[in-house]
Order: sequence, then structure tokens, then C-alpha cells
Amino acid sequence: MKKRYILIDSENIQNRMFEIIDNARKSDRIIIFYTVYHSGRLEEYMKGHKIRKNTEFVECMAGTNALDVQLIGVLSYLIQKHPDYRFVIYSNDKGYHIPVRYWQTHNVDVEFESFLTPVVGAEKFVFDSPIVINEKEKTKSKKKKKSAKAAAGTLAQTVTAESDDTKPELTVVDTKPVEENETPAEETSEELIPEILYSEDDTKMTDEQYVYEICHSIQASDLAMVYRVLSAGFGVENSKTAYNRFKKDPDYRMKMEQLYYADKDKRVNTLMRAALRYNSMDAGVADEICRILDEKGTDNMQQVYLSFIQRMPGTVAERQAIYKVIKPYFSVLNNI
Repeated sequence: MKKRYILIDSENIQNRMFEIIDNARKSDRIIIFYTVYHSGRLEEYMKGHKIRKNTEFVECMAGTNALDVQLIGVLSYLIQKHPDYRFVIYSNDKGYHIPVRYWQTHNVDVEFESFLTPVVGAEKFVFDSPIVINEKEKTKSKKKKKSAKAAAGTLAQTVTAESDDTKPELTVVDTKPVEENETPAEETSEELIPEILYSEDDTKMTDEQYVYEICHSIQASDLAMVYRVLSAGFGVENSKTAYNRFKKDPDYRMKMEQLYYADKDKRVNTLMRAALRYNSMDAGVADEICRILDEKGTDNMQQVYLSFIQRMPGTVAERQAIYKVIKPYFSVLNNI
């Protein structure tokens, strides 16, 4: 049986990572990547839990896609050092598909597994058993290890772990899928949080409406992203109450998860509209904001700012106010 490295993106799968740790073989070498936005349970685990042998915690620098890049960097190093191993990435971020497929074309035994599966024809995600990406395209040839080693190159990081004891294959506990006609949640029913209609005469969006709307754009199970978007809207101090509900109530998270839109453009547009409405601004400019961000990206802030000043409606002061409201969301847009 092949030895295996398990690389966990803790920002995306949150507390599900503990299922992976508990069900891993003794010989598995587990690396958990996290940032300052890691969940409270991870912090508690690191402080008070007896760490299993061959488990490492790697703190990554925070930033847009920063953890993803650092995880792939470590993966590349490990492939170069251990071409005979099997590698498994656990995350709900589908951006890992491309590097996984790249390594598979170089005859590396690497897989990507997720806890989310898209519902065909529906703009929501449901929890399901982990999916394995590109399983059919995986090659099982053993004569090409040299090409994998050459492709990996050399990285200046060191990851060490040792043990050869074995235990049954890794399994992950499934959760009950959500039926197509099932309402998202009692707490989030239309009676409590009505679907928001965008028009110029709308009153200021309530806190509850804002939380409801952002869950169309982010996965409620991704606590790091929830925290960042709540902070962008409410401010760091005022976001604590709403964040703690996501953090401490798994049923609430599960229900809000069902609001998530499958289409990325719609997710971005909805988030921009929510930000504007929460600040009593015209949500109709969200379409133009999305066009600016598509054209300029979020890396060149000066160009984005100039585009806002040139293309947003109203006086210069009003255009600057729109930019000020949207700017805190720039750091999360690439991860939506």
C-alpha cells in the first residue's frame, strides 16, 4: 500500500478536517495549512489536543489565494522529494483542480477531495460525500517517476514526518443531503428574512437581510470567509455577534449553506448589491462595478479607483463614497 500525504486547506473545510484526522491511517502524513483566520476549534485543537504522530500545522501568510499558493508550493516540494507517494488535497476550493490535473499529466498520484458537490440545474450546493476529481484520467504507470521528480523542481521548504503503521483506508462521514424542495431554514424563512428586492426607493437593508444576502455569495461553512465578509459590512467589532452564530451553530451554517449561488458572476454581483444596499446606496450601479473589476482586477487599486471616479454616477464625493464602501470587499472577491 502506498504511503500517503494528506494536505488540508483548513480555511475551506473548517471543522470537517477533524474527521479526516480521526480516520487517517497511522502511516498517513497529515499537513494542516491555516492562517490567522483559522477557526476557533483549530486553535483549541492545537492547544489542548494530543497531536497524532505525523501531523503538522503550517501557518501561512494571509492574503488573496495566499494559502492555496503556499499549499501547492509544499505539494511541489513533496512530489520532488517523495515521487512514490500518493498525495490528497482536502478543500472546498475548486481552484485546486488545475494544479491537480497538471500533476496527474506528469504521472503523479495526486487527488483533490471536497465536501461539496454542485446540484445540477440548481443554484445551491449540498453536502455530500467527498468527490475525487479527474479519477478516470489518473495514470497508474510506475515507470514515469523521473518525469514527476524533474517537473517538481526544488523548493526551499522542509516537511518531515515518520511512521509506517497502517490502519484501514481513510473514510469520511457523510451528512444527509438536502432535498431540492427543502426550505433553507426556519430561521431564514421569508417570514423572518424576506428576499430582498432592489429598487431606488428601498429603505436601508437590515443586518439580518445583509447576512442572508451574503450567503448567496459565500459558503457558510467557510468561517474564515464569513468573518471577512461580515467584517467588511459591519466592521470588525460589530461583526462578532453574527459571526459567533455561524461559528457555534452547525445547524444554522448548514441551512445558510443552501443559499449559495453556483454561478460566480452572480455571486459577485449579489455581494456588491448587498454592500451597496446595506449602506443605503443605489444597487443599480453593481453591474458597472462588476464590469470595472472584470476589466481592472483588484491588484491595481489606483486603476480601479480612477475607473470608479470616471464611471460611477453622481458627484465626485458620491463616487468616492461608493468606492469606500466596496473597497473592503476587494480582498475576498477572488475567493468567492
